[in-house]
Amino acid sequence: MYKTKENVMNRVCEHYELAKNTHDVFVCAAYGSWNYNGMSDDKSDVDTKCLTVPTFRDLALNKKNVSFTHVMENDEHLELKDVRLYFDLLKKQNPSFLEILFTDYCYVNPKYSSVFDTLKDNRELIAQYDPERLMSACLGQIFQKQKTLTHRFGVQIDNDGYDGKQLANSYRILDMMKCIDNGGTFEEALNSSEYHIEFLSSLKRNNEPSIDKKRALELMEEIITEAQLLKQNFTLKDVVKTKEVDRLLEQALLDLFAISLAL
Repeated sequence: MYKTKENVMNRVCEHYELAKNTHDVFVCAAYGSWNYNGMSDDKSDVDTKCLTVPTFRDLALNKKNVSFTHVMENDEHLELKDVRLYFDLLKKQNPSFLEILFTDYCYVNPKYSSVFDTLKDNRELIAQYDPERLMSACLGQIFQKQKTLTHRFGVQIDNDGYDGKQLANSYRILDMMKCIDNGGTFEEALNSSEYHIEFLSSLKRNNEPSIDKKRALELMEEIITEAQLLKQNFTLKDVVKTKEVDRLLEQALLDLFAISLAL
């Protein structure tokens, strides 16, 4: 579907253009397989997260924070999220929201570029806001993958079937947890599956004939057991700098509003 980095970036820009028709967009960034070296292929679509800045009207009338996903005709996902909610998710150490600070595929609204540059310059600091919470968030994602391994939208995949993508991503997240446990950076963790990327890419497309549904369920249980032990035994390697990150995100929010409202 998308064969080059330029193709992917162009699609991210198209998502941005669509979102800015109805919202003041801070940044639009790809999430998912394009951010994990070797996990994307010619069948991978482009899913994005667009962070929005509330307008003066939204603030004055106390409008509900923007948070919804627009599913496009080609089944790509454009997730819109109020930047205030996004900053909360960063503190909760949600990996899928942290990763957009590390992607090569993002388009930043030019008027907000200085704010995003500050966030990007401090992305590892933000990603280490609470490593224990990050490990918990990773484990939570694996549990979510387990739920959708044999069911899609609440409906069971045919009797002998399973979704290899969920199993492959569970392995990838487990690799992230191992890397973090060994003191690796978040950027290193994002690419920590490179040593068996061919296997994961094949598994993702259900091209591993030796793995049937029964074996897939067994492997998922093994992944969960190992992930639970990693979380249980995890110890901090460095002093966390939560107050520094709190100040950083608070200032970023003030700067966004100042620019948006031309203060």
